[in-house]
Amino acid sequence: HLKAQMRIIRPRIVVLLGALASQTLVNPAIRVTRDRGKWFTKEGVEYLVTFHPAAVLRDEANKKKELMADMRSLKEKWDKIQSGR
Repeated sequence: HLKAQMRIIRPRIVVLLGALASQTLVNPAIRVTRDRGKWFTKEGVEYLVTFHPAAVLRDEANKKKELMADMRSLKEKWDKIQSGR
């Protein structure tokens, strides 16, 4: 159902929270520990891989800063899209 909904909504950006979402929507070979913070483009959609919220709660001391860096990257990407760059 998700892929059908995405065809209707046609998002420009999707934030992938955790391995299952990342592997299902982009590539089964994605590993969050390796690919976190990376952008992938597939079928005209920009995907950002980051931690699942539960992973951040389990290891907040180490993962919170990285998650916040990913959110800054998301904002930068969105600003570029909005400005047409």
